[in-house]
Amino acid sequence: MQIHTPKIHKKAVLGTISLLTFLLILTQISGGMPLNKYKFHLENLTKSLTERKTFPKETKIHQLVEEESAIIEVVESASSSVVSIVVKQVSYDFFSGPSLTEAGIGTGFIVDSSGIIVTNSHVVSDSSGEYSVVLKDGTTYEVEKIHLDRVSDLAIVEVTARNLPILELADSDKLKVGQKAIAIGNALGKFQNTVTAGIVSGIGREITASSGYGSQASFYEEVIQTDAALNPGNSGGPLLDLSGQVIGINVATTPSADNISFAIPSNTLKPLLETFLAKGRIIR
Repeated sequence: MQIHTPKIHKKAVLGTISLLTFLLILTQISGGMPLNKYKFHLENLTKSLTERKTFPKETKIHQLVEEESAIIEVVESASSSVVSIVVKQVSYDFFSGPSLTEAGIGTGFIVDSSGIIVTNSHVVSDSSGEYSVVLKDGTTYEVEKIHLDRVSDLAIVEVTARNLPILELADSDKLKVGQKAIAIGNALGKFQNTVTAGIVSGIGREITASSGYGSQASFYEEVIQTDAALNPGNSGGPLLDLSGQVIGINVATTPSADNISFAIPSNTLKPLLETFLAKGRIIR
Protein backbone atom coordinates (compact mmCIF):
# COMPACT_ATOMS: atom_id res chain seq x y z
CA MET A 1 0.00 0.00 0.00
CA GLN A 2 1.30 3.40 -0.94
CA ILE A 3 0.61 6.42 1.17
CA HIS A 4 0.17 9.64 -0.78
CA THR A 5 1.31 12.94 0.69
CA PRO A 6 1.03 16.51 -0.65
CA LYS A 7 4.03 17.55 -2.76
CA ILE A 8 6.13 20.56 -1.83
CA HIS A 9 6.72 22.75 -4.89
CA LYS A 10 10.45 23.32 -5.43
CA LYS A 11 9.84 26.73 -7.01
CA ALA A 12 8.08 27.97 -3.87
CA VAL A 13 10.94 26.77 -1.68
CA LEU A 14 13.60 28.28 -3.97
CA GLY A 15 11.70 31.57 -4.13
CA THR A 16 11.52 31.75 -0.34
CA ILE A 17 15.21 30.91 0.01
CA SER A 18 16.21 33.52 -2.60
CA LEU A 19 14.24 36.24 -0.83
CA LEU A 20 15.74 35.38 2.53
CA THR A 21 19.24 35.28 1.02
CA PHE A 22 18.75 38.81 -0.38
CA LEU A 23 17.51 40.08 2.99
CA LEU A 24 20.38 38.33 4.71
CA ILE A 25 23.00 40.08 2.55
CA LEU A 26 21.26 43.45 2.84
CA THR A 27 21.08 43.22 6.62
CA GLN A 28 24.72 42.10 6.87
CA ILE A 29 25.84 45.13 4.84
CA SER A 30 23.79 47.47 7.01
CA GLY A 31 25.32 46.07 10.21
CA GLY A 32 22.27 44.05 11.35
CA MET A 33 22.08 40.44 12.64
CA PRO A 34 25.25 38.38 12.08
CA LEU A 35 25.33 36.12 9.02
CA ASN A 36 25.63 32.89 11.00
CA LYS A 37 22.33 33.57 12.83
CA TYR A 38 20.51 34.16 9.52
CA LYS A 39 22.01 30.90 8.24
CA PHE A 40 20.60 29.04 11.26
CA HIS A 41 17.07 30.44 10.70
CA LEU A 42 17.26 29.70 6.98
CA GLU A 43 18.21 26.05 7.57
CA ASN A 44 15.31 25.57 10.02
CA LEU A 45 12.83 27.10 7.56
CA THR A 46 14.04 24.89 4.70
CA LYS A 47 13.77 21.80 6.89
CA SER A 48 10.21 22.63 8.00
CA LEU A 49 9.11 23.15 4.38
CA THR A 50 10.60 19.97 2.98
CA GLU A 51 10.14 17.36 5.71
CA ARG A 52 7.27 14.86 5.34
CA LYS A 53 3.99 15.62 7.16
CA THR A 54 1.55 13.16 8.84
CA PHE A 55 -2.12 13.83 8.21
CA PRO A 56 -5.23 12.50 10.00
CA LYS A 57 -6.25 10.37 7.00
CA GLU A 58 -2.88 8.62 7.00
CA THR A 59 -3.13 8.04 10.76
CA LYS A 60 -6.49 6.30 10.32
CA ILE A 61 -5.06 4.07 7.59
CA HIS A 62 -2.17 3.09 9.87
CA GLN A 63 -4.58 2.31 12.71
CA LEU A 64 -6.70 0.06 10.47
CA VAL A 65 -3.65 -1.81 9.22
CA GLU A 66 -2.36 -2.28 12.76
CA GLU A 67 -5.76 -3.53 13.95
CA GLU A 68 -6.04 -6.03 11.09
CA SER A 69 -2.49 -7.24 11.73
CA ALA A 70 -3.28 -7.76 15.42
CA ILE A 71 -6.37 -9.86 14.61
CA ILE A 72 -4.43 -11.94 12.09
CA GLU A 73 -1.67 -12.59 14.63
CA VAL A 74 -4.20 -13.73 17.24
CA VAL A 75 -5.93 -16.08 14.79
CA GLU A 76 -2.66 -17.59 13.58
CA SER A 77 -1.50 -18.13 17.15
CA ALA A 78 -4.76 -19.40 18.66
CA SER A 79 -6.29 -21.55 15.92
CA SER A 80 -4.16 -24.61 16.64
CA SER A 81 -5.58 -24.65 20.20
CA VAL A 82 -9.21 -24.64 19.07
CA VAL A 83 -10.92 -27.97 18.40
CA SER A 84 -14.13 -29.10 16.76
CA ILE A 85 -16.25 -31.48 18.81
CA VAL A 86 -18.07 -34.24 16.92
CA VAL A 87 -20.38 -37.04 18.02
CA LYS A 88 -21.05 -40.39 16.41
CA GLN A 89 -24.67 -40.87 15.48
CA VAL A 90 -26.61 -43.85 14.17
CA SER A 91 -28.71 -43.01 11.13
CA TYR A 92 -31.13 -45.34 9.37
CA ASP A 93 -31.73 -45.67 5.68
CA PHE A 94 -34.70 -47.68 4.36
CA PHE A 95 -32.57 -49.42 1.72
CA SER A 96 -29.16 -49.77 3.39
CA GLY A 97 -30.23 -50.02 7.01
CA PRO A 98 -28.47 -48.41 10.00
CA SER A 99 -25.13 -46.62 9.61
CA LEU A 100 -22.76 -44.77 11.92
CA THR A 101 -21.99 -41.15 11.02
CA GLU A 102 -20.18 -38.26 12.68
CA ALA A 103 -21.70 -34.81 13.11
CA GLY A 104 -20.05 -31.62 14.31
CA ILE A 105 -21.91 -30.23 17.28
CA GLY A 106 -19.66 -27.68 18.94
CA THR A 107 -16.27 -26.23 19.69
CA GLY A 108 -13.70 -26.46 22.47
CA PHE A 109 -10.24 -25.15 23.28
CA ILE A 110 -7.17 -26.68 24.89
CA VAL A 111 -6.20 -25.37 28.34
CA ASP A 112 -3.59 -27.95 29.32
CA SER A 113 -1.02 -29.60 27.06
CA SER A 114 -1.81 -33.05 28.52
CA GLY A 115 -5.16 -33.12 26.70
CA ILE A 116 -7.53 -31.04 28.85
CA ILE A 117 -10.18 -29.27 26.79
CA VAL A 118 -12.94 -26.85 27.80
CA THR A 119 -16.36 -26.58 26.15
CA ASN A 120 -20.00 -26.04 27.16
CA SER A 121 -21.74 -28.79 29.13
CA HIS A 122 -24.73 -28.70 26.76
CA VAL A 123 -22.37 -29.64 23.88
CA VAL A 124 -21.33 -32.95 25.48
CA SER A 125 -24.31 -33.69 27.76
CA ASP A 126 -25.55 -36.85 26.01
CA SER A 127 -24.33 -39.71 28.22
CA SER A 128 -24.81 -42.19 25.37
CA GLY A 129 -22.86 -40.13 22.83
CA GLU A 130 -19.43 -41.13 21.55
CA TYR A 131 -17.47 -37.90 21.29
CA SER A 132 -14.19 -36.99 19.65
CA VAL A 133 -12.27 -33.77 19.04
CA VAL A 134 -10.64 -32.68 15.81
CA LEU A 135 -7.65 -30.33 15.73
CA LYS A 136 -7.08 -27.75 13.02
CA ASP A 137 -4.64 -30.07 11.21
CA GLY A 138 -7.22 -32.85 11.13
CA THR A 139 -5.78 -34.92 13.97
CA THR A 140 -8.62 -36.67 15.82
CA TYR A 141 -8.70 -37.82 19.45
CA GLU A 142 -11.41 -39.86 21.11
CA VAL A 143 -12.83 -38.25 24.25
CA GLU A 144 -11.90 -40.43 27.24
CA LYS A 145 -13.70 -38.62 30.06
CA ILE A 146 -16.28 -35.86 30.39
CA HIS A 147 -16.71 -33.70 33.51
CA LEU A 148 -19.84 -31.56 33.53
CA ASP A 149 -20.78 -28.49 35.53
CA ARG A 150 -24.37 -27.88 34.49
CA VAL A 151 -24.74 -24.87 36.79
CA SER A 152 -22.23 -22.85 34.77
CA ASP A 153 -22.82 -24.75 31.49
CA LEU A 154 -19.13 -25.60 31.35
CA ALA A 155 -17.46 -28.93 30.78
CA ILE A 156 -13.93 -30.30 30.86
CA VAL A 157 -13.14 -33.19 28.55
CA GLU A 158 -10.04 -35.35 28.53
CA VAL A 159 -8.25 -36.88 25.57
CA THR A 160 -5.11 -38.99 25.47
CA ALA A 161 -2.56 -36.59 24.00
CA ARG A 162 0.60 -34.77 24.95
CA ASN A 163 2.31 -31.48 24.11
CA LEU A 164 -0.82 -29.83 22.76
CA PRO A 165 -0.82 -26.04 22.25
CA ILE A 166 -2.87 -24.21 24.86
CA LEU A 167 -4.76 -20.96 25.31
CA GLU A 168 -4.32 -18.80 28.39
CA LEU A 169 -7.21 -17.29 30.34
CA ALA A 170 -7.51 -13.54 30.70
CA ASP A 171 -8.88 -11.69 33.72
CA SER A 172 -12.44 -11.04 32.53
CA ASP A 173 -13.04 -8.62 35.42
CA LYS A 174 -10.81 -6.16 33.55
CA LEU A 175 -12.92 -6.18 30.40
CA LYS A 176 -14.00 -2.84 28.97
CA VAL A 177 -17.02 -2.25 26.79
CA GLY A 178 -15.79 -1.39 23.32
CA GLN A 179 -12.62 -3.48 23.32
CA LYS A 180 -12.00 -5.90 20.48
CA ALA A 181 -13.27 -9.48 20.67
CA ILE A 182 -12.43 -12.39 18.34
CA ALA A 183 -14.40 -15.64 18.13
CA ILE A 184 -13.10 -18.90 16.63
CA GLY A 185 -15.37 -21.90 16.24
CA ASN A 186 -16.90 -24.76 14.28
CA ALA A 187 -19.69 -22.68 12.72
CA LEU A 188 -22.83 -24.68 11.88
CA GLY A 189 -20.93 -27.81 12.86
CA LYS A 190 -19.10 -27.98 9.53
CA PHE A 191 -17.05 -24.83 8.99
CA GLN A 192 -14.05 -25.54 11.19
CA ASN A 193 -12.08 -22.65 12.73
CA THR A 194 -14.39 -19.95 11.42
CA VAL A 195 -13.22 -16.53 12.59
CA THR A 196 -15.43 -13.55 13.39
CA ALA A 197 -14.50 -10.31 15.09
CA GLY A 198 -16.33 -7.52 16.86
CA ILE A 199 -16.29 -5.76 20.19
CA VAL A 200 -17.41 -6.34 23.75
CA SER A 201 -20.90 -4.83 23.55
CA GLY A 202 -21.81 -5.24 27.20
CA ILE A 203 -20.84 -6.96 30.44
CA GLY A 204 -22.77 -8.39 33.36
CA ARG A 205 -25.77 -9.41 31.26
CA GLU A 206 -28.45 -11.86 32.41
CA ILE A 207 -30.07 -14.11 29.79
CA THR A 208 -32.24 -17.20 29.47
CA ALA A 209 -31.37 -19.52 26.58
CA SER A 210 -32.19 -22.97 25.25
CA SER A 211 -30.70 -25.20 22.57
CA GLY A 212 -33.95 -25.56 20.66
CA TYR A 213 -37.70 -26.17 20.77
CA GLY A 214 -38.71 -28.36 23.67
CA SER A 215 -35.29 -28.25 25.36
CA GLN A 216 -34.86 -27.04 28.91
CA ALA A 217 -33.98 -23.37 29.23
CA SER A 218 -30.86 -22.30 31.11
CA PHE A 219 -30.31 -19.08 33.03
CA TYR A 220 -26.96 -17.30 32.71
CA GLU A 221 -25.68 -14.53 34.95
CA GLU A 222 -22.90 -11.99 34.43
CA VAL A 223 -22.28 -13.01 30.81
CA ILE A 224 -20.43 -11.00 28.16
CA GLN A 225 -22.36 -9.56 25.25
CA THR A 226 -20.52 -9.27 21.91
CA ASP A 227 -21.37 -8.38 18.34
CA ALA A 228 -18.89 -10.94 16.99
CA ALA A 229 -21.09 -13.26 14.92
CA LEU A 230 -21.80 -16.64 16.56
CA ASN A 231 -23.66 -19.54 14.99
CA PRO A 232 -24.80 -23.00 16.08
CA GLY A 233 -21.58 -24.97 16.44
CA ASN A 234 -19.68 -22.05 18.00
CA SER A 235 -20.79 -23.12 21.49
CA GLY A 236 -17.84 -23.89 23.71
CA GLY A 237 -15.34 -21.98 21.60
CA PRO A 238 -13.11 -19.16 22.82
CA LEU A 239 -13.79 -15.44 22.73
CA LEU A 240 -10.36 -13.82 22.60
CA ASP A 241 -8.85 -10.40 23.21
CA LEU A 242 -6.12 -8.85 21.07
CA SER A 243 -3.41 -10.47 23.20
CA GLY A 244 -4.77 -13.90 22.26
CA GLN A 245 -6.09 -14.72 25.73
CA VAL A 246 -9.53 -16.19 26.40
CA ILE A 247 -11.94 -13.61 27.81
CA GLY A 248 -15.02 -15.81 27.46
CA ILE A 249 -16.51 -19.14 26.40
CA ASN A 250 -19.07 -18.64 23.63
CA VAL A 251 -22.46 -19.95 24.68
CA ALA A 252 -25.45 -18.39 22.94
CA THR A 253 -26.67 -16.23 20.10
CA THR A 254 -29.96 -14.54 19.31
CA PRO A 255 -31.48 -15.83 16.06
CA SER A 256 -34.18 -13.14 16.04
CA ALA A 257 -31.66 -10.28 16.19
CA ASP A 258 -28.42 -9.32 14.49
CA ASN A 259 -25.04 -9.12 16.21
CA ILE A 260 -26.17 -10.06 19.70
CA SER A 261 -24.27 -13.02 21.13
CA PHE A 262 -23.06 -14.04 24.57
CA ALA A 263 -20.09 -15.68 26.27
CA ILE A 264 -19.42 -17.00 29.78
CA PRO A 265 -16.62 -14.93 31.41
CA SER A 266 -13.24 -16.64 31.71
CA ASN A 267 -13.20 -15.91 35.46
CA THR A 268 -16.20 -18.25 35.84
CA LEU A 269 -14.06 -21.05 34.43
CA LYS A 270 -10.89 -20.33 36.41
CA PRO A 271 -11.83 -21.81 39.84
CA LEU A 272 -13.39 -24.89 38.21
CA LEU A 273 -10.29 -25.49 36.14
CA GLU A 274 -7.93 -24.91 39.08
CA THR A 275 -9.68 -27.49 41.26
CA PHE A 276 -9.90 -29.94 38.37
CA LEU A 277 -6.17 -29.73 37.67
CA ALA A 278 -5.46 -30.21 41.37
CA LYS A 279 -8.07 -32.87 42.23
CA GLY A 280 -8.96 -34.47 38.91
CA ARG A 281 -12.61 -33.50 39.17
CA ILE A 282 -14.80 -30.41 39.22
CA ILE A 283 -15.54 -29.18 42.74
CA ARG A 284 -17.87 -26.34 43.62
